[in-house]
Amino acid sequence: LGIPFIGGDPLPKEEWDYLETLGYDPEDYMGFNFVRKIPQEIRSVQTTEKNLMDLFQASKERDLRNLGVKSNDFTYASFLTWFEDNSQESFETSNVSEETYMPDVGPEATFIQNVSGHVNTVREANIISTIAKTLNKYDRVLVVYGSSHYAMERRALKKMLGTPSMYIKKF
Repeated sequence: LGIPFIGGDPLPKEEWDYLETLGYDPEDYMGFNFVRKIPQEIRSVQTTEKNLMDLFQASKERDLRNLGVKSNDFTYASFLTWFEDNSQESFETSNVSEETYMPDVGPEATFIQNVSGHVNTVREANIISTIAKTLNKYDRVLVVYGSSHYAMERRALKKMLGTPSMYIKKF
């Protein structure tokens, strides 16, 4: 059909660059990034301690490459300590849900939620930028994202496109 697909998520390096300006360490990004993968991992395979250690190692290696960090002593054991220090609970897969890394930068948010909130800032800005660039390039654009993104992006979209003329409430 010749219809391009254009993703709106930022590169991991873009997420990390922003976090670094806020004073976060590579371990904070790698720990958060690992935590946000766990619920999906639990749904897709039977998790064991060995699976999680292997998943952590693969995630860490990918993050080191993506972030441009040469080497790092962040091990699975140090991740467990990092998680406990930053969530005030021991790491068990049953303790990890979407709420664990829900984006929030408010006073009641956990450290992990704060990291997620800052990553979300980069993500939402990149989505808006991608929509704007795509609208400037193509006559017709279909944007597919979850409704929570619209809540976050509504003001920027209204500024860019004007007041919506139609809302679809149900399909």
